[in-house]
Amino acid sequence: MGRAWSISAFPRSLLVMALALLANPVLAVTDLDRWFDEELTPWLTETMATHPRFKGEPIRVTVFDGDDEHPRPDLLSTDLAANLEGALGARSGVKIALRPMPPEFRRGSTATDLHCQPPEESYLIALDATRVRGQQVRVRVRVLDLEERSWVSGISRQWSGVLPRKDSERFDTPGIRDDLRGQRGLPFAADQEDLLAAEIARTVACALLAHPADRPRVWINMQKTDVGDQPAATMVSQYLGRLGLIRHATGESDADLVMTAERHRLGEGLEQVWIGLAPTRPADELPSIRASAYASSKPRDRSRPPVPARPDPPALEEVRFVLLRQRCGQEFCQSPLQPALQVRPGKLERLEVLMVLGDGRLQRLDSERCGTGSVTADGELVRLTLPPSAADERIMIFAIGAQTERAGDALASEVAAVPASCDPMRLRGAPARARLRTLERRLESFPNQIVWRGLATPSPADIRMAGKP
Repeated sequence: MGRAWSISAFPRSLLVMALALLANPVLAVTDLDRWFDEELTPWLTETMATHPRFKGEPIRVTVFDGDDEHPRPDLLSTDLAANLEGALGARSGVKIALRPMPPEFRRGSTATDLHCQPPEESYLIALDATRVRGQQVRVRVRVLDLEERSWVSGISRQWSGVLPRKDSERFDTPGIRDDLRGQRGLPFAADQEDLLAAEIARTVACALLAHPADRPRVWINMQKTDVGDQPAATMVSQYLGRLGLIRHATGESDADLVMTAERHRLGEGLEQVWIGLAPTRPADELPSIRASAYASSKPRDRSRPPVPARPDPPALEEVRFVLLRQRCGQEFCQSPLQPALQVRPGKLERLEVLMVLGDGRLQRLDSERCGTGSVTADGELVRLTLPPSAADERIMIFAIGAQTERAGDALASEVAAVPASCDPMRLRGAPARARLRTLERRLESFPNQIVWRGLATPSPADIRMAGKP
């Protein structure tokens, strides 16, 4: 027996779409569809497959804005370009250029994953759509000779007309070309510091590969790098090290190349981030490298690592990094050395430590719970053991103290929402910033009762030894 379907069995969105098509059957196939399917596509595939100039040459279809690729193409143009490239790829005699994926710098990545040579492309088929007047839209297809950097004469077609509602909505909806991130027209967002660093690291890595130097030692000059740019510089250094292209120096005297970071504000909402590497010795034949990418301006309270306190709170008397010798029975072990944060807290009811890692993650230091050690006291000094990676990885540390019991309870309650260093949960980007803003806002009700100090981990050679040998 056949099954009876009721109208309630259809999802509402599907029902609305079906009713719209039934009410407007002419919209099922538009004038643009007919032109694209019956005129443009057959002509272009035949031309690319048989014309001596294009046959066998690698081509790519893309969306243009004027004379350049569009970083934010509308959805209608994006769909048309994808359909056109699909039709061309299905035709024998047409060679579609492949664009390699950018490296992801995962563990186990090597320099062989890099694609430093420009993609093999001879021609770009450029599609652009423009509203010319009123509701009138022009869709144009041209062919760009990349070697000559000029449009091919006589190879172009265009359509003009009024778009139906379904196409007009897609035409008015911009998309994003992620492969063009970092250009002026599509800067990295303020919470995409890791992606920005990866793009700059790719450029720097290719420059290093073009030079015969074997794994030069790199040191980041934090004194010449603004605090807000230190995470980007640290991530670039880590990405290069993961590819096996560099070694991390213990100090400037031990380095072959010194890295610095700069950020230039270009206008409302736009910045340019530069990473530079310079030889430490003028006579060296090592390369001098500069790479940049565009980024959206950070709000003023994020132009430096956020601090969860009032604008000018009193600082803790002493906060610095030390290396602790661990005990083996009654004696001190020769190794390993344990990185720790040494604090002279004064009269505090509570002390909490937050860490901002090089990749932007926000974590809470909980040495006892995470099994990395415990809090030790030596007179007026308190030493809090850090994760072992802190001796090798540049991170930002915020030591936050409460001077009254009530402020201490509030501090403990707010900090507890931040994942501990051993938790699998990750807090980064917008959620991490929101967590810090909430912490700052709620602690504002305790003026002069919260003290803090923030600092970045120094290079291993600059960390002092603590404890008796």
